[in-house]
Amino acid sequence: MSSYFWFLSIFFLLGCQGNSDKKLIPEMKMTTVLWDMIQIDELAALRLARDTGRDEKKVRTLLYQKVFDIHQVSEKQFYNSYKHYTSHPDKLKVLFDTLEARGIRERMEQMNITLKKDSLPK
Repeated sequence: MSSYFWFLSIFFLLGCQGNSDKKLIPEMKMTTVLWDMIQIDELAALRLARDTGRDEKKVRTLLYQKVFDIHQVSEKQFYNSYKHYTSHPDKLKVLFDTLEARGIRERMEQMNITLKKDSLPK
């Protein structure tokens, strides 16, 4: 019994070691980070591409870093988390479904459209 306890203790301690870059970003936070990165890509596609005097890749990288700073995640932590989610299609689907729903909701708000539960077809 004593050796079993020590084995579990060592296993637990080794599992807890390492830096915060190895921790996955939780789904809801990852969705928010991805949303902000998508907004940056939209900005770059619409505005930065027309400005030939700017290095688009450099500007995107700086803006991505600001997103990481705002959400208090590192670039490495983001890419490790992204790799994890892309290797788990069920989790990735949840992320993308959440992003899609947010996009629809924000577009409707911009167009000042509200749906009432009673107005939906049955």
